[in-house]
Amino acid sequence: MIKLNNRGWGFRDMIIIMCVLIIVLFVAVYYIHRLYDIKEINEANARMNDIKSNNNSYNEVKKEDNTINDSSNTSNNEVNEKVITTNYTVLEKKLSQSAINYVIDLNETITDDYTLTLTFNELHINKYIDNLIEEEGKSTCDGYAIVYSNDGNLISDPYITCSHYQTPNFESWRLN
Repeated sequence: MIKLNNRGWGFRDMIIIMCVLIIVLFVAVYYIHRLYDIKEINEANARMNDIKSNNNSYNEVKKEDNTINDSSNTSNNEVNEKVITTNYTVLEKKLSQSAINYVIDLNETITDDYTLTLTFNELHINKYIDNLIEEEGKSTCDGYAIVYSNDGNLISDPYITCSHYQTPNFESWRLN
């Protein structure tokens, strides 16, 4: 008769292996969480750079607008389209700055993991912003700003909707 080797894995060995696996799992979750935090910070920085570049393009278009009026080679339709397009950037910046001023005046503390959505109506009722009017008074716009903190600095992402324009990623449910 053949004698069996009964020296297999014991309960103590199983507990040790489970502890090692749990530690590896916690380390993996930590690094995945950290990766997504870095991704969110990079996206926020990209949005800020977009806002800054839009403001710079507005100034360039204003300068370009003055030079185009002097030359007769370009039609007025091209100038009007550029000015109207940049006008929305001005409205977004106005909404963004009003939201930041509102949060500062309220002494609201916004931590890095907290966001605050402020609608145009709320800012208008509290007299932080006038009407958002597009195209020389033809129609008004509506919108909201999402205010959050990045390393202690308040950042506001404005989103507006007008008759001929809507900010990318606009979410209408936030207006309610």
